[in-house]
Amino acid sequence: MNQGSSVVTKPGGGDTLPPPVANLITVEVTFSSKPATATASFADMKYNKSAGLILVKDDGGIGDYSAVFPYLNGGSAVDGVTYPGVSYTDGCGKPVKWKYTFALVGQDTKGNDSHLGVNPTITSWTQYKQIVQAGFSIANHTLTHGAGTTFYDRLNQVKANEKVIFDALQYRTRTFVIPANYEGLTETAVQLGYPFIGSQFGAPSPDGNNDPGNVTINWNSRVKVNPLPSLKKLLVSRLNLGDNWTDTDVANAKKFVDNLFTTSTGNTKYMGHAFSHGPTGAQQLANFATLVQYIQSHPGNSDRTWIPGMQEFYEYYEVKANVVQTQKLANDKLLITLDLATVNPNNRYRDMSLLVNSDAAIASVRVTGADSSSYNSQTGLINIFSQKTKGFTDPALDALPPQIKSVSTSKAAPNEVEVQYDRAVTQSGIAGYTVAGKTITGIRGLGLTWTLTLSDAITPGQSLTLDYRMQSGTAADAADATSRVCSYIAFPIANPL
Repeated sequence: MNQGSSVVTKPGGGDTLPPPVANLITVEVTFSSKPATATASFADMKYNKSAGLILVKDDGGIGDYSAVFPYLNGGSAVDGVTYPGVSYTDGCGKPVKWKYTFALVGQDTKGNDSHLGVNPTITSWTQYKQIVQAGFSIANHTLTHGAGTTFYDRLNQVKANEKVIFDALQYRTRTFVIPANYEGLTETAVQLGYPFIGSQFGAPSPDGNNDPGNVTINWNSRVKVNPLPSLKKLLVSRLNLGDNWTDTDVANAKKFVDNLFTTSTGNTKYMGHAFSHGPTGAQQLANFATLVQYIQSHPGNSDRTWIPGMQEFYEYYEVKANVVQTQKLANDKLLITLDLATVNPNNRYRDMSLLVNSDAAIASVRVTGADSSSYNSQTGLINIFSQKTKGFTDPALDALPPQIKSVSTSKAAPNEVEVQYDRAVTQSGIAGYTVAGKTITGIRGLGLTWTLTLSDAITPGQSLTLDYRMQSGTAADAADATSRVCSYIAFPIANPL
């Protein structure tokens, strides 16, 4: 039996496939003889791979476009070499380029539309448009990466950056990378619709979200995918590859790769997760290339490794969990319909890999409603390629949870702190609130205004801050308990005393 190749998805006249319908993909599998049984199921990993690796580059440096992108996708790089790109196969004979994730800080990239008198150290939006068109993933890395006087407002650090990226690229970010190890971002990002979050998740952050005793974190910089632990809150630590891409950095990365292939055996399939702020210059690119080729030629690889971006990885499993699938076997044909109407409308990467199990050999496969497809008649693998490129919800239109507008004390009650919300909230008790250097003894209030009582008074000129940690607190929208107040860390308390 011959291995199938990419299939034209539009059937000709007289075919049994129905005409294309929005959000509906139809697959017709024809067998060489009438099978007694024939069913299709999702592969554990895209392309039916048995190991995987997500690689991330933080902060939007020029190396995104001058080093990583041209080396992996093909093109002229910072060292003056024009590279062909780096590929593996889709299990059906079709080459697939390696993908990467670029975690962007919007304040650094905003307005940087060219390198003519702007900032030559930062990849521009024009360049990121090319990167997105090639299928690479973009992750949210907050608006200011911890800088500025409003970083205490975790909600807007996430949301404002999401808007900046969307306005520039029409790319709706759905994965989040915590900058440094700042607290208050994990649960905030989840509340704002980010189900897959990467971080080192460790000390010195006092964030309860980063406490392995309080929440499930996939440690060892990898996650077992069969089955995936969670689609609602997938927290995966990541290996630091080293920013300078020295020989020592590469040697440590190789040990990580060795372990990934050693542990991804049999029915145990791991997706590794690693990051860096490089490569940037020619020498760093050379060492980066050394690691990439080490992975390509590794005896534990043998074309069994999936190399996606963060969003591509997560959304494969989101589609798998939410697509409505029906199957019908009639004579020598298996008709599979895949209805994507119930998949999150902001889901971009809608590729699917199906495995057909039958007692008869596959003669042909035809697909309608997708961008393209491929199949392997020997293994029963069918890949369906379908990427959404428009019609995403503008994040500026998203409903947001209640927000703290101001925190202050007063001359009339210097042992009290008033917290003003933008709309009515409910909450029970002082859980979640702390005032630096003070003990909170009580809370009272209703709707927009809540008052914290302190054990001792704030003195004139005293500079204090309020923390609200949503993982401990109960503050939520009075009209919708699922809309929870996000974290605020070091919110300055106005002191008119």
